[in-house]
Amino acid sequence: MLPDNLPMKTVAIVNNKGGVGRTTTAVHVAHRAAELGIRTTAVSLCRQGDLSRWLAPGRAPAATGDLVRVSEFLDVVHSPDKVPLVEASSLVVYDCPPGFEWPAGAQAPDLWLVPTAATRVELEGLVGMLPQLAAAGSPIWCVLNAQRIDPVKGLQGLREVASKVPNVRVSEHVIPECPSIIEAEHMQLPVWEVPNRARSTGGLALIGLCDEVFAYFGLAATH
Repeated sequence: MLPDNLPMKTVAIVNNKGGVGRTTTAVHVAHRAAELGIRTTAVSLCRQGDLSRWLAPGRAPAATGDLVRVSEFLDVVHSPDKVPLVEASSLVVYDCPPGFEWPAGAQAPDLWLVPTAATRVELEGLVGMLPQLAAAGSPIWCVLNAQRIDPVKGLQGLREVASKVPNVRVSEHVIPECPSIIEAEHMQLPVWEVPNRARSTGGLALIGLCDEVFAYFGLAATH
């Protein structure tokens, strides 16, 4: 467990395109943080509420803004109409819907995390989206997720786009498109809790990405 007096950190999972793994990424960041004793609030800003259903199956919030206690270190809030005020957490994870615009006047997250398959169409979309995120002043991390093309080619294209925007980097953790992650979504578990999948390629890659985020924030576990 971390000391309660540490400054709260916030990460928003964003991409204007659907089906790129935003919710999958958000779920695993939230789960991993809670398992490491980092007091975490996961916020679903998407009207579909997939984050809430995955993290709290059968216990989804009854109304917008309601908080559900998943475990000692994890709460879930479904808030598609506004970015809620969160207190008493060390980490807040926002799952943003496609085309989401961060509210004017609201404090930007400490980190934008952008999952992408880096197809030609997606890279073209990032060309327009990344400068908009960069204007908020917060660092941006792009991560190659569920790649459907050669990962070497995907990383090359992603790095080329990222190099043209200040304060953008590409994570070295490549999240593969693999059965274990699909099973995790169907079973509403983190991939490392799916039976016989604890050491899967997808699970290890997601753990690596999550731990990289926590290390960047200076969030260290005590158990």
